Amino acid sequence: LGPGLARALARSAAILGPDADFLDGAAHELLGRARAAAPGRGPAVALDLRVLQQAHPALRRRALSAAVVAAGGETPAYERLGALDAFAEGRGAAGPVQMAGKVSVWRRRPPAGTRGPGHLELVGPRPAGPATEPDSAPHEERREA
Repeated sequence: LGPGLARALARSAAILGPDADFLDGAAHELLGRARAAAPGRGPAVALDLRVLQQAHPALRRRALSAAVVAAGGETPAYERLGALDAFAEGRGAAGPVQMAGKVSVWRRRPPAGTRGPGHLELVGPRPAGPATEPDSAPHEERREA
Protein backbone atom coordinates (compact mmCIF):
# COMPACT_ATOMS: atom_id res chain seq x y z
CA LEU A 1 0.00 0.00 0.00
CA GLY A 2 3.00 2.24 0.02
CA PRO A 3 5.52 3.77 2.37
CA GLY A 4 4.24 5.88 5.21
CA LEU A 5 1.01 3.93 5.60
CA ALA A 6 1.68 2.93 9.20
CA ARG A 7 2.51 6.52 10.11
CA ALA A 8 -0.62 7.86 8.42
CA LEU A 9 -2.80 5.28 10.19
CA ALA A 10 -1.21 6.09 13.55
CA ARG A 11 -1.80 9.80 12.97
CA SER A 12 -5.46 9.15 12.05
CA ALA A 13 -5.91 7.01 15.16
CA ALA A 14 -4.42 9.74 17.34
CA ILE A 15 -6.85 12.26 15.87
CA LEU A 16 -9.95 10.04 15.92
CA GLY A 17 -9.39 8.50 19.37
CA PRO A 18 -10.36 11.60 21.37
CA ASP A 19 -13.27 12.21 18.99
CA ALA A 20 -14.60 8.71 19.65
CA ASP A 21 -14.19 9.20 23.40
CA PHE A 22 -16.19 12.44 23.23
CA LEU A 23 -18.97 10.82 21.19
CA ASP A 24 -19.12 7.87 23.59
CA GLY A 25 -19.53 10.23 26.55
CA ALA A 26 -22.24 12.23 24.79
CA ALA A 27 -24.06 9.01 23.85
CA HIS A 28 -23.92 7.86 27.47
CA GLU A 29 -25.59 11.14 28.51
CA LEU A 30 -28.23 10.69 25.78
CA LEU A 31 -28.93 7.15 26.97
CA GLY A 32 -29.40 8.41 30.52
CA ARG A 33 -31.84 11.12 29.39
CA ALA A 34 -33.80 8.69 27.20
CA ARG A 35 -34.08 6.17 30.06
CA ALA A 36 -35.10 8.83 32.58
CA ALA A 37 -37.88 10.14 30.31
CA ALA A 38 -39.34 6.69 29.52
CA PRO A 39 -41.85 4.83 31.65
CA GLY A 40 -40.16 2.29 33.92
CA ARG A 41 -41.61 -1.14 33.26
CA GLY A 42 -40.14 -4.22 34.88
CA PRO A 43 -36.88 -5.71 33.71
CA ALA A 44 -36.87 -4.11 30.25
CA VAL A 45 -34.80 -1.14 29.13
CA ALA A 46 -37.23 1.61 28.13
CA LEU A 47 -36.09 4.58 26.04
CA ASP A 48 -38.13 7.67 25.23
CA LEU A 49 -38.44 7.98 21.46
CA ARG A 50 -38.79 11.76 21.51
CA VAL A 51 -35.39 12.09 23.21
CA LEU A 52 -33.81 9.64 20.76
CA GLN A 53 -35.38 11.17 17.66
CA GLN A 54 -34.16 14.66 18.57
CA ALA A 55 -30.57 13.43 18.89
CA HIS A 56 -27.92 13.42 16.20
CA PRO A 57 -27.90 10.04 14.39
CA ALA A 58 -24.31 9.29 15.46
CA LEU A 59 -25.20 9.74 19.13
CA ARG A 60 -28.50 7.90 18.77
CA ARG A 61 -26.81 4.83 17.25
CA ARG A 62 -24.19 4.74 20.00
CA ALA A 63 -26.88 5.07 22.69
CA LEU A 64 -28.98 2.33 21.07
CA SER A 65 -25.96 0.04 20.94
CA ALA A 66 -25.32 0.59 24.66
CA ALA A 67 -29.01 -0.03 25.41
CA VAL A 68 -28.89 -3.41 23.67
CA VAL A 69 -25.90 -4.37 25.83
CA ALA A 70 -27.66 -3.07 28.96
CA ALA A 71 -30.62 -5.34 28.11
CA GLY A 72 -28.28 -8.33 28.07
CA GLY A 73 -27.50 -8.50 24.37
CA GLU A 74 -24.34 -8.22 22.34
CA THR A 75 -22.94 -5.11 20.69
CA PRO A 76 -24.95 -4.92 17.46
CA ALA A 77 -23.36 -5.36 14.05
CA TYR A 78 -23.54 -2.39 11.68
CA GLU A 79 -26.55 -3.75 9.74
CA ARG A 80 -28.59 -4.61 12.86
CA LEU A 81 -27.78 -1.25 14.43
CA GLY A 82 -28.95 0.49 11.26
CA ALA A 83 -32.23 -1.45 11.41
CA LEU A 84 -32.69 -0.50 15.06
CA ASP A 85 -31.94 3.15 14.31
CA ALA A 86 -34.55 3.19 11.51
CA PHE A 87 -37.00 1.54 13.91
CA ALA A 88 -36.30 4.23 16.53
CA GLU A 89 -36.98 6.90 13.91
CA GLY A 90 -40.46 5.43 13.47
CA ARG A 91 -39.98 3.51 10.24
CA GLY A 92 -41.47 0.06 9.89
CA ALA A 93 -43.97 -1.92 11.97
CA ALA A 94 -44.22 -1.87 15.77
CA GLY A 95 -41.71 -4.69 16.10
CA PRO A 96 -40.06 -6.58 17.33
CA VAL A 97 -36.62 -5.98 15.93
CA GLN A 98 -34.36 -8.85 16.94
CA MET A 99 -30.86 -8.05 18.13
CA ALA A 100 -27.92 -10.38 18.80
CA GLY A 101 -27.90 -11.87 22.27
CA LYS A 102 -31.65 -12.57 22.32
CA VAL A 103 -32.78 -8.97 22.74
CA SER A 104 -36.17 -8.05 21.26
CA VAL A 105 -37.00 -4.38 20.71
CA TRP A 106 -40.58 -3.16 20.60
CA ARG A 107 -41.95 0.30 19.81
CA ARG A 108 -44.66 1.17 22.33
CA ARG A 109 -47.37 3.81 22.10
CA PRO A 110 -47.41 6.64 24.61
CA PRO A 111 -49.61 6.19 27.70
CA ALA A 112 -53.28 7.11 27.26
CA GLY A 113 -53.90 10.83 27.43
CA THR A 114 -50.35 11.78 26.44
CA ARG A 115 -48.86 12.78 23.12
CA GLY A 116 -45.62 11.89 21.48
CA PRO A 117 -43.96 9.02 19.70
CA GLY A 118 -43.91 6.65 22.71
CA HIS A 119 -40.91 4.63 23.72
CA LEU A 120 -38.71 1.70 22.78
CA GLU A 121 -38.71 -1.33 25.02
CA LEU A 122 -35.69 -3.62 24.89
CA VAL A 123 -36.27 -7.02 26.46
CA GLY A 124 -33.32 -9.32 26.81
CA PRO A 125 -32.29 -12.58 28.41
CA ARG A 126 -31.38 -10.97 31.73
CA PRO A 127 -32.72 -8.09 33.80
CA ALA A 128 -31.78 -4.71 32.40
CA GLY A 129 -28.63 -3.21 33.83
CA PRO A 130 -27.86 0.41 34.57
CA ALA A 131 -27.18 2.85 31.77
CA THR A 132 -23.76 1.74 30.61
CA GLU A 133 -21.02 3.42 28.70
CA PRO A 134 -21.45 2.87 24.97
CA ASP A 135 -19.22 0.07 23.76
CA SER A 136 -16.00 1.45 22.34
CA ALA A 137 -14.61 -1.82 20.92
CA PRO A 138 -14.98 -0.76 17.26
CA HIS A 139 -13.04 2.42 18.01
CA GLU A 140 -10.30 0.51 19.82
CA GLU A 141 -9.79 -1.56 16.68
CA ARG A 142 -9.36 1.61 14.61
CA ARG A 143 -6.90 3.07 17.10
CA GLU A 144 -4.68 0.00 16.87
CA ALA A 145 -4.68 -0.04 13.07
